[in-house]
Amino acid sequence: MTDILPIIRGKRVMLREFTEEDWTSVHAYASQEIACRYQPWGPNTEKDSQLYVKQIIEDTKKNPRTRFAFAVINMGTILIPILTGVIGAILPAEKAVKILPYQGIQGTFENTQKTEKRFKYVFSVAGAALFIGILSLLASAIPDIKHSNSTSEKREKVEETKGAVIETFATEDEIEEQSEKESNDNKGNHSNSTQIYIDSAYKTLKLGESHVFNNGADVLTFGHQVPPPTHMTKPNEGMEFITIPVTLELKSEDERFVFKPLSYRMMNNQGNEYQVKDMKIIENENWKDKVYIKSPGKAKVLLTFEVPAHEEKLIMLVKHEWLPGNIVVEVK
Repeated sequence: MTDILPIIRGKRVMLREFTEEDWTSVHAYASQEIACRYQPWGPNTEKDSQLYVKQIIEDTKKNPRTRFAFAVINMGTILIPILTGVIGAILPAEKAVKILPYQGIQGTFENTQKTEKRFKYVFSVAGAALFIGILSLLASAIPDIKHSNSTSEKREKVEETKGAVIETFATEDEIEEQSEKESNDNKGNHSNSTQIYIDSAYKTLKLGESHVFNNGADVLTFGHQVPPPTHMTKPNEGMEFITIPVTLELKSEDERFVFKPLSYRMMNNQGNEYQVKDMKIIENENWKDKVYIKSPGKAKVLLTFEVPAHEEKLIMLVKHEWLPGNIVVEVK
């Protein structure tokens, strides 16, 4: 790895700029299912993690720099990506002073290069101070654990149980009745898995319906079930393919979203989740690297899931960071 001078170095942590080699450490975290279970992104592929680090490095080359992302290294050699957006920390100086037309004619205001430089310095220092304050808080929050080599030799007195021992036995009928009751209780808990998600969802849709947002300018549509793509082989024994068209169309001005339909999940009544087995792109307009879509843009895909055949109840869980909450799509 290329030697990078640390920006801040303490006893327990060190802060430095990202390098291209850091994507492996980021990927080790972002590729875990448990790390992104409740997030709209991930699990990351290697390409996703490489793109993330690449964008961070590109931000360092911008002048003025408006977003800061650094790698925090602790003494255990664990790299933690920290993304801090200091929006407005470095503002274009020409926007700092608003001059009305009549004021410019009368000469009551003057926006010279010297004034512009002053604004840049003031906002840069304020943004840097805010960022360093956050890092100081992070460093002080990490506990300094000291291990003790001494052990306590004091042992508590053990009191024995006094009294007669009485053996008890349960009949076979009682054991069978208790087992049947526990089985029915577990079955009842699992049978409500899909209903729990439906009750707590931000919105529940059926196939063929859409979620319209941004005053009707943007639409997320879940089409009716279609045959799986021709390149798909036969499903495993006892399983079947379910293919659902998903379309996101943006018409609002200057919008940019993270759209990763590969993160969708299918769930049955027993609470079992099934990941997307195949994604076929039908339309791609301003959908970069199958991650970022910019308006005006449109992305249409066919999502194929492999689920147990003859399921009575199936739902699709849809999560995006730009949604107020989760959307549940009733498939069956």
